[in-house]
Amino acid sequence: MRDLSITAIKSNTQLALQSKSFSLKEDKLVQDDFKTRLKKRFNFGYSKNEALKIVNYVLEKIQLSLRNQEMKRPIILLGNRVIKLFAKSSSIKRALIILDRSLTQIKLHKNFILKENSVFFEKWKSYGFQEDIFYKYPNFSDFMLRSTLASQMKITSDGIKIIDNEPA
Repeated sequence: MRDLSITAIKSNTQLALQSKSFSLKEDKLVQDDFKTRLKKRFNFGYSKNEALKIVNYVLEKIQLSLRNQEMKRPIILLGNRVIKLFAKSSSIKRALIILDRSLTQIKLHKNFILKENSVFFEKWKSYGFQEDIFYKYPNFSDFMLRSTLASQMKITSDGIKIIDNEPA
């Protein structure tokens, strides 16, 4: 089962690197035919949903790659490709920011693809929060930076603690 999963990830990564238009069908990336490309072009909701499915698929596989070292490289390549492909899509920007942070968590060299994440990371560090929380809990760090809670915590010198594997 594990080898099958790695093979599927590598196959999906290869397709994503070679194609500009692909969709997720039953946990497998497939190249879009003309009809699907046309539907994505003119049906904004459909296009957004298909892109979100792919982003969520990569996020799910990132969690698996934390336990399996062999999956890291293909997942990083696939994630980078997805971010670059959908970077101009404002409707899924937040999902891409979270994907970029999650990918950076498993990368050897901690560098972001999206400029927004670099800015957010500098802001996070200026508040004095732990760097690993920024990568490990991307939804939480996104919430903290978009609300006024982070600046309030800086003023009161409060910190973030991990309780039961959740930030608090």
